[in-house]
Amino acid sequence: MSKKGKIIIAILIIIVLVIGFFIIRGKNSKFNYQLTNITIDEVNYFTLRKNETYGVIDREGKTVIEPKYQKVVIPNPTKAIFIVTDSNEPDKSFAIDKTGTKVLTQYESLEAISINQTSSYVPYEKDVLKYKANGLYGLIDFNGNKITNAEYEEIEGIDYKEGMLQVKKDAKYGAINIKGATVIECKYDEIEADGYYNVNNKYDSAGFIVRTKTDDGYKYGYFNKEGKKYLDTIYNDVSRINKITDEKNVYLINALNGRYGLQKNNKQVIGNDFDAIEYNESNKLLVVSKADAYGVYDLDGNVLLPLDYDSVLIGGIRIVATKGTETLIFNNKGEKIDSEFTSYTKGNDNNAVVIDVDGNYNIVDKNEKKLLDKNYDYIEYFTNDYYIVNLETKSGIIKSNGDIVVDINYSYIQKINDSNCLEAGTEDGSTYIISTNCEVSEGIKDAQTVTYENYIKLYSSTDALYFDLNGKKVTYQSLYPNKTLYAKKENGKWGFTDKSGNMVVECKYDMVTEQGENSCGVKVGEKWGVIDTSGNVIVEPTYTIYWNNIEFRGQYYKTLENIGLSTYSNDENA
Repeated sequence: MSKKGKIIIAILIIIVLVIGFFIIRGKNSKFNYQLTNITIDEVNYFTLRKNETYGVIDREGKTVIEPKYQKVVIPNPTKAIFIVTDSNEPDKSFAIDKTGTKVLTQYESLEAISINQTSSYVPYEKDVLKYKANGLYGLIDFNGNKITNAEYEEIEGIDYKEGMLQVKKDAKYGAINIKGATVIECKYDEIEADGYYNVNNKYDSAGFIVRTKTDDGYKYGYFNKEGKKYLDTIYNDVSRINKITDEKNVYLINALNGRYGLQKNNKQVIGNDFDAIEYNESNKLLVVSKADAYGVYDLDGNVLLPLDYDSVLIGGIRIVATKGTETLIFNNKGEKIDSEFTSYTKGNDNNAVVIDVDGNYNIVDKNEKKLLDKNYDYIEYFTNDYYIVNLETKSGIIKSNGDIVVDINYSYIQKINDSNCLEAGTEDGSTYIISTNCEVSEGIKDAQTVTYENYIKLYSSTDALYFDLNGKKVTYQSLYPNKTLYAKKENGKWGFTDKSGNMVVECKYDMVTEQGENSCGVKVGEKWGVIDTSGNVIVEPTYTIYWNNIEFRGQYYKTLENIGLSTYSNDENA
């Protein structure tokens, strides 16, 4: 066989081995796991606090575990497994069931594994616990089945990376998943998730930044979400560009010997030649600098503007570069254009928001013809043909032709996160909701807004209003049609009706809550009490609670305590 034929066969064997590895890995259940997602409606158990001791209540507010423990953790609130710490043994935790009986007693000590609460409603790993044996830690499932031996010096959750755990062995850190599969070998001094997030897959596509300590300081490297190494630990700094929505590709700004470059997955596309690299989200471009000179690259490493300018600013899809006394304007392909606008941000298909060389805002059509007779201090596209504007410290909303649709007399107008509508405020402290059709709601003084999965609540100590995510006013009954009682305000006092509108509790209270599982809060003066769904008093108004968005479950109110899941209490002074 010729030498060329042998090389081809060798290459084919390598390809077959690589494909085989990934097929085996794909079939290996240790590398495939499904995260347990729990919503508030699925939660069966909550923490109960009485003075400084803790227990458990169920979703109806009935006491399951008396509050007698120093600490209670509910790692999976759909399951009656509670990790508790007794004051008699403050350094040891164990598991009990809903009868208070110790379970999983074959293990010396058990702990829930905390994760970051912003990435999960339940801030614990919901499928595994860590156990301790002979001074080391391992993993079990909730049935007590052993997932790993007790071979790690530490096991901790990785922030923003549910299902992945940082483990320590021989004083070095690595990563395993909740099935016990090794994702990153224990060779590093620190591991953290890169923080990448998108709406569809949340933190699933996040990878890992690792670092090791050397005589020359810390050195950083990078692994993708599957544990594939993209960067060795030789870099002074590594960060992922997290504002890029392309989850299939990882863009890493890395520094080698103090010089920055860009890597796309496992390929360096911009060499480590620069003092700094900054990503611009609006244009998806990179501004590079070196020794007070600036240029622009795209994400594939192509040069749009050479390193030849005194400054570079990006406004929308425009690039403004200065060289000496000359100011040059380029489009987002790096082509020089003649324009009076230094910033051009598209609104709808027909119009754009622009800023001229004097810093004045305007709206233009497709031919860059100004549509407004006067300049504004600020313009931001909202939706349809509506634009938020600021003029002399006041805010309002206009159309692209300049017609005012919301008077320019608000102290502020801003978008509400996770919704399609706006919040506006006035000098007297009133807050309003503005819909996508620019309809302004009635205002509530000294109010706050909170966004839930499918609605917005605007509330104060005396009022509450509800809106859908487009800012249209809705009733609580339309959001929760299967409740028994619904709050009603009449002549400045609150009471309750049934779903047909019949009065059940007369309007005699200064404020009420909507129905929780089986009870409602009622306020007289400065004190809160509780009634059941028939209007019978469970607790006379005795609670002093100093916040407004109050929730009750049975006789217990939800506290502001942040120790995992919601904690409830019936202490008279919150």
